[in-house]
Amino acid sequence: DNQRAQGKLTLDVFQQEANKVVVQANYENADKTGKGFNVTSDVKVSSKGLQLDTGFDGHAALNYDTRVFSFGTNAVCPTKDFSFGTYMFVSEKVFEMYGKIFNEVVLKVAANYDLDKRSATYNSLFKQLGTTPVVVTGSVDGLTTASFSMNKDKLFDVKGQFDLGKEASVNVNGNGKNLFNGKVALDDSHFLATNFKVQEQEIKDFMKQLQTSTKQESEAARKAYADKFETLKTTVTGQFKALQSSFPDFGKLKEDYKTQWDKFSAELQSDPTIKKLADFITETISAVTKLLDEVTKTFLQYYEKVSAVVSDFYKEVQEAFNTKFLPMFKDLYNQIEALVFNLYEEFVSLVAGVFERVAKALKGFEEDFNKLSAAMAELFKNVSLYFKEYVEQFEKEVRDLWNLLLQQLQTLPGLEVLKTKFEEFFAQYAVGEQVAELVKELLNLVRDHLPTEESKEFVQKLSEYLSAKLTKKEVNDTAKLKELFELQVKAIRSLFKFVSDLRKEKDVSGWFNNLPVSFESFKRVSYVWNFKFSPLNCLREGNCFSLRDVLSWRPYGFKFTELFPPFTLHGHVGDGQHIFTFDGRHMTFPGSCNYVLAQDAFENNFTLVANLVNGKLNSLTLFDKTATVELAKDGVVSFDGTPSELPAHKGDLAVWRRYYSVTVMTKYGVTLLCSTDLRVCHVTVSGFYHGRLRGLLGNGNHEPYDDYLLPNGQITEDDATFGNAYGLGSCKPVSGLSHEHVSDNFCNSLFGSGSNLRLCYFLVPFKNFKDACYDAVKTATDKKDAACNMALMYASTCKLENIPVRIPEACAKCNVDGKDVELNDDFNVELPKKQADVVVVLDTKVKPEFVNSLVADLRKEFGSRQMSDVRVSLIGYNDDEKYTYLFTTNGKLDFTGTYPNVPLDFPKVEKPIKTGDAKVDDFAMKLFELTFKLRKDLGNSAGARAVAEALGYPFRPTAVKHIVVVKSESLSDASPLRLTAAGVTQEVLSVQGIFVSTVLPLDDLTIGGGQDAKKVVGFSKNNVFVLSDGRKRPEGSPDLRDKVDYKNQEAIELALNEEGFVFALQNYDLLEPKQKKAFTTTLSAALADLSFRTQLKLECFCTLKYGLFPEQVCHVIDTNVLPPVKKVSARG
Repeated sequence: DNQRAQGKLTLDVFQQEANKVVVQANYENADKTGKGFNVTSDVKVSSKGLQLDTGFDGHAALNYDTRVFSFGTNAVCPTKDFSFGTYMFVSEKVFEMYGKIFNEVVLKVAANYDLDKRSATYNSLFKQLGTTPVVVTGSVDGLTTASFSMNKDKLFDVKGQFDLGKEASVNVNGNGKNLFNGKVALDDSHFLATNFKVQEQEIKDFMKQLQTSTKQESEAARKAYADKFETLKTTVTGQFKALQSSFPDFGKLKEDYKTQWDKFSAELQSDPTIKKLADFITETISAVTKLLDEVTKTFLQYYEKVSAVVSDFYKEVQEAFNTKFLPMFKDLYNQIEALVFNLYEEFVSLVAGVFERVAKALKGFEEDFNKLSAAMAELFKNVSLYFKEYVEQFEKEVRDLWNLLLQQLQTLPGLEVLKTKFEEFFAQYAVGEQVAELVKELLNLVRDHLPTEESKEFVQKLSEYLSAKLTKKEVNDTAKLKELFELQVKAIRSLFKFVSDLRKEKDVSGWFNNLPVSFESFKRVSYVWNFKFSPLNCLREGNCFSLRDVLSWRPYGFKFTELFPPFTLHGHVGDGQHIFTFDGRHMTFPGSCNYVLAQDAFENNFTLVANLVNGKLNSLTLFDKTATVELAKDGVVSFDGTPSELPAHKGDLAVWRRYYSVTVMTKYGVTLLCSTDLRVCHVTVSGFYHGRLRGLLGNGNHEPYDDYLLPNGQITEDDATFGNAYGLGSCKPVSGLSHEHVSDNFCNSLFGSGSNLRLCYFLVPFKNFKDACYDAVKTATDKKDAACNMALMYASTCKLENIPVRIPEACAKCNVDGKDVELNDDFNVELPKKQADVVVVLDTKVKPEFVNSLVADLRKEFGSRQMSDVRVSLIGYNDDEKYTYLFTTNGKLDFTGTYPNVPLDFPKVEKPIKTGDAKVDDFAMKLFELTFKLRKDLGNSAGARAVAEALGYPFRPTAVKHIVVVKSESLSDASPLRLTAAGVTQEVLSVQGIFVSTVLPLDDLTIGGGQDAKKVVGFSKNNVFVLSDGRKRPEGSPDLRDKVDYKNQEAIELALNEEGFVFALQNYDLLEPKQKKAFTTTLSAALADLSFRTQLKLECFCTLKYGLFPEQVCHVIDTNVLPPVKKVSARG
């Protein structure tokens, strides 16, 4: 049956019937199948005479069979165009959504998709109020065709298209003029042939027009919002006046009554039948008239008072609406509007800047790229012949795997028997009756310990109702729920009275002693079930659930593990003395000792200790039950007191290095992420330690009020007392700390409305960080540096939440040869100079003997060519391991140590668990192997990730740059996707002035001219290096280049750039020790000679890596390759 409820209230106390106010409410669930719901509801307040028409309606529907979900809301205010609404519809093939404000659609998305055919089309628009929309459309058809378009009236029009086997193209128009036009051929005869045209001047003009248009639209939208609110104020004021003037006039009633009574009195006195009683009637009528006059007068006086009260009430309501509610609503709307506009303007500015810089770079290389496209087309011609076939085969494999999975699941042995047994097992139990009995017992237990009869009666009736529903007995829901509501009101009143009486008696121990359990038992409730909410903070400060909590559920920032308890705890340490607790408090503590930051106070699973020296963080030490690791400045690490290089792993502790940070992690649930200089440290602790922690970072129970919990269990509000309590050993007490924060102009600018950090304000509260900035500059010698440290601390915290912020420009500078370069400033560099940066990407299966010899010879050969400052960095990977590694020496990335001659023990890639069923295990292994191959083909293998890591290396702009990839496997299984990615990467690195060479086993290597293929060291496009039998140093031989033959021609040729090398690693293992040395010497000398004789002119600019760290990015603007020297080997 339909579930329906209706209600109507009519308020008719006005002079005219048309002015009556009617309130109507309806609710209905029209779903009769029991396989979902279809709920509609509406509330409407109307009055024809008062021109009042406002209300709200909504619906939500879900059908499990048809898999359709819809949701919609609509709110109408008593003002023209004040209509707000949302709508969403989702099915297996359709998605629709729109949102409107002030009766104007500002967001609309419509998509149709067919998962079976792997096709989709979409159409969307976004706009600001009163402006023209941005319209985005597109379509996808499998992996073969796709199209995309985005336009905004006549301002810009972007169109892109991809058609496998034909071409990919992008066309950008702005202000009616073409800005960019590019095409990449994908047909067999012209594969990857590229042609593009960049209109640099038109782009600059368009960028100016875009920024101007954005500002104009923002101003127009703000004005539209202001006009709407002014209209609302005028309308509501008029309706209040109309409502006030429409109440009845009892003065007219009095006059009508007096006239009628005088007429009635005259008729009685003139009646001849009662003439004899004239005197008596006259006296009686006079008395009654006097009495009625008094009653009327009293009634009118009462009415005038009521009318005055009502009038004052309307005035106060109107005044409150105009002076409090409306400004508050406008302020809230303005804050949201400012956030949205800032995001929009920031996005437009970012896109404009990127587009302009890319256009500038493309313009500089337009001719070169067009020439290069012809070479790439020739290079990839053979690849293209089977590229389409590979894509089609890949699609077929995925479909076959899916069908195989369904067949395997359907044919699992005993599946039907298991299903039957499951149904039989649960059929013998009356689950509803057992649950009803359990609920009844629990409620009876509650009832027996309630203090009032009314509350006991309510619980008893609730128990009876729930038992009847659980056992599926017939119940009059309407009558029962009405009865329960009335009993609930009585129960609540009785409990309030009971508590009030207890407060008067001042002795409440008697009743609590009758409870069946102690409150102490609640401490033993599993700490898994914790809530990320502070009820005490809500009651004390009004800091309850807010819009910020809703917006923190960001689509781009979703962390699935953060959506459910136990919630991870996050604490921060900035510049040593600035402590930000797990529960959101801040203190400045300039100590000089060892202090406990965080500790498992119950089971002692871990302890984190900070060593402060005059308020600066000198080191951090993490203890767990298996080992101890100390992290000092510059990434220097010690395990159990012994210095250790990175990466390192001992017991349950692991430490690894990235370019700008070091991470320490223990399996006991603690992760420490710090910048290498320890200015910024983030401490992450598993939510399983909820309320179980002690230390300067607080107890982690989501209650800020008790963060300053002392080791003795007492709570203090004094920073010094709290900090000193967690000192270890004989620590000099810190005193004189103040909670007052003195304002600073520079801090105000860093955390102001115009700062780069403003995008994060609404999602990560910044007050604590701003206060920390005030405290930092108060005592600092270099106040700017101290303030910027806090800005970096806040920006880094925002980045952990996946919020795209950048540190303020005032805090970012690049340093080039000892000179400061402002952010976004350009500068030119000519190479080679005295510096060289060589990054070796290393498969850890390669023998350590080769690695150590290669590193030593690289340093030696580059140094012999007037490059005295040589840095060699190692990045390790293994296909069987999860992660890539940066190897260090004394915490630095410049590797000067010895590569370990023992197997590295790091987390492995998990293979499928054995179930014991041959079919299941075989299917799981095939799925694993297919997934592994797919990851490699898509560029997500361990080797690809290691190369990507090398691409992000912070090369010095004044250094020669070389990446050497050392692989333990050949390119025999290289797919078209991998080859294409490798080719594109080569070209990108070439533009950046980075040389790339590869060392790997070459399949079926042969060489003519009477030479032994086992003596081949390597070759480039124009040269071959072969070891000689005597002591003569090997030289490059151009004559032998055409006589070298090997398997996988396309793959090897692609690994060679214009001046790169490929070296035959398999020959190294066949050589004698002296010849092995000559092999690595020849290899290193070839790379050094190439770098030395290639003269480059680079244009560089200062930018921010990850939005936090200043870094230089360069591209080549001129190249001159000198003739090769006679010998490629150095002395020795």
